[in-house]
Amino acid sequence: MRTTIVLDDDVAERLRASMHATKRGMKATLNEVLRLGFEAKQQRAALPRFRVTPVDLGDLAPGIDLDRIADALEMAEGPAFK
Repeated sequence: MRTTIVLDDDVAERLRASMHATKRGMKATLNEVLRLGFEAKQQRAALPRFRVTPVDLGDLAPGIDLDRIADALEMAEGPAFK
């Protein structure tokens, strides 16, 4: 397929650097980079979705408010926390 593309400056520079490093032409380098990108995207899509299961912490000790985490850490670790 023959087409015209417009590359951002940073992408064009990376393409030039890769062409220079591998001593390959633009067509071969661009095709290789696109294949690698498509493969990486497919592998990411195949990963299972990360899920967090909430756990009830029950009643907290008096004076601990999880909305004020700095205070809770100071109580747990002492004034050296700050």
